[in-house]
Amino acid sequence: MHWRKSTKCASAACVEVAERPNSMFVRDSKSPLESVLAFTRADWNTFVTGIKEDTLESR
Repeated sequence: MHWRKSTKCASAACVEVAERPNSMFVRDSKSPLESVLAFTRADWNTFVTGIKEDTLESR
């Protein structure tokens, strides 16, 4: 799996993502062998849209 960080990441403490046709995976770059979060493509797109539009709510 190919992991990538944001080009704005200036340190080793960033979130990394990997893509598959129907899924997105997220991990902590400081602990790459620890837990990985998996999302459907639809859920990931909803999350990214919420960040861009500042419409996410904390629960």
